[in-house]
Amino acid sequence: MPAHTSHLLQPLDVGCFSPLKRAYGQAIQQLARQHVYHIDKVDFLTTYKQVRDQAITEKNIQAGFLATGLVPYSPERVLSSLPIVRTPSPCQLVGNAEGQWTAETPHTVDQLQKQAQHIQDLLRRQSQSPTNQAICQLVKGCQLAMHSATILVEENIRLQAAVQRKERKKRQRQQYIARGGALQAQEGQRLATEADRVVQEVEQVSQLRRPCAPLTCTKCFV
Repeated sequence: MPAHTSHLLQPLDVGCFSPLKRAYGQAIQQLARQHVYHIDKVDFLTTYKQVRDQAITEKNIQAGFLATGLVPYSPERVLSSLPIVRTPSPCQLVGNAEGQWTAETPHTVDQLQKQAQHIQDLLRRQSQSPTNQAICQLVKGCQLAMHSATILVEENIRLQAAVQRKERKKRQRQQYIARGGALQAQEGQRLATEADRVVQEVEQVSQLRRPCAPLTCTKCFV
C-alpha cells in the first residue's frame, strides 16, 4: 500500500475510525465542560465503549467498503480522489508564470476569483460535499465584501475631491480679500466715473464737429 494512503484505501479508516475519533473527541469535550480534566483508564474505557457503539455500526462499515471501492469493486472511486502532481517544463514555467496561483492573501476581486477557482478545481475531483458548498458560500461572501469596499473607496475619493474643490474656492476667496477687496471696489467706482467722463467728452466733441447748414441768400434763399 502506498504511503499516506490509508485514509483512502482502508475501509476501517474511511468508514469507522474517523467517526470514532470525532465522537470520542466530542465526549472528552463534554467531560471538560463538566470540569473533568484528567482522564484515567476507567474514564477512557467507559467513554470509549459508548462512542464505539455509536461509530462502529453496520452502516458505517458498509460505507467504508463502498468509499474505498471494494464493494462494489470500483478502483476509479479511489483513483479519482488522488491529487494529480504535474511538473511543468522550464519553458512552460516561464510562459505561465503570470497565470500561476500563489498562496497569498487576496487583496482584489480578481485575486480572490483566481484562488477560489483553484480551490474549486481541487474539490471538483470529489463529489459534492458540505465542504465544497461551504467554500463556495465563503467565496461569495468575500466577493460581496470586496465589491462593497470598492464602492466605498470610490465614493470616498469623490468626497475628497469635492472637499478639495471647496477648500480651493475658499482659499481663492480669502486671497481675493487679502489683496484688498475694498480697494478694488473703489477702483471699480473710479473706473466707472472715468468711463462716464469719457463718454461725456466724446458727446461734446461730436456736437462740436456737427456740420453747419449751407449759406443761403436772405432774399431769395438761393
